Amino acid sequence: MKFLEKLINGQMRIMECHDALSGMIASQASFSLDDDYKEFDGLWISSLCDSLVRGRPDMEVVDISDRLQMIEKIKSVSSKDIIVDIDSGGNISQLFYTVKTLSERGINGIVIEDKIGIKFNSLYGKDNPQCQDTIENFRKKISIALKARINDDTVIIARIESLTLGKGIDDAVFRGIEYIEAGAEALLIHCITRQADDLFKVIEKIKRKYPSIPIVAVPTKFPEIEEEVLFDRGVNLVIYANHLLRAIIQPMEKVAVSILKNGRTSDVEHHLISINEVLNLIPKGIEV
Repeated sequence: MKFLEKLINGQMRIMECHDALSGMIASQASFSLDDDYKEFDGLWISSLCDSLVRGRPDMEVVDISDRLQMIEKIKSVSSKDIIVDIDSGGNISQLFYTVKTLSERGINGIVIEDKIGIKFNSLYGKDNPQCQDTIENFRKKISIALKARINDDTVIIARIESLTLGKGIDDAVFRGIEYIEAGAEALLIHCITRQADDLFKVIEKIKRKYPSIPIVAVPTKFPEIEEEVLFDRGVNLVIYANHLLRAIIQPMEKVAVSILKNGRTSDVEHHLISINEVLNLIPKGIEV
């Protein structure tokens, strides 16, 4: 089934990964209870996580060629669908090259956000004022992205930043409709309020006009809202955008400090998986 069809059918969940190990863990994760079985439908590769693991700010400073190396490593350990976040995509020429290259690599979805200028992570909200692209220019970007892709199984997803930039519901709805009419095949409506009420209002208004358009949500700032609620409110795909990376930072800090403090590792061993478990994660080579 083509990826766009999967999106339209809805109720998908994907997990962030930032290297081959996290890609393998996310791909193998599953939950089963009675008749309820769940696994992640795909992987999310974001500029935030790609930047952080390289010790760089999330400001579009990691070159696409550098990111492609990691994408290939992740693809080598997983057959899951992959969506890649490319921020604004740069200028028109950069966008064309980036989309073409990712499409050639078999990437299933590409997210382009409607911001311009010096990029800061959207989770800063109004603390770092940023500029939103004009509708006319972003429509042009959508058109270029559609022309650049090598196959139509690479879905072009337009990310709307109106709610994070304080532009309001009406602006988000208007842009969403404009982007759909320009050819966007799905919308990611970014929201950083804890209740997500504005997000739900935007979805309702857009789906009133385009009921089959897939909607993507990133619940980083509203973690209490269960995915079933998001699905019921019109979301087709939920992205857990940074959780595996966030899961390892504090434990690594604690282990490092404990070893410095105590001069031994016995105090932290009970927090760690055994070295044998580590070795079992690694695929064994072919015996000859």
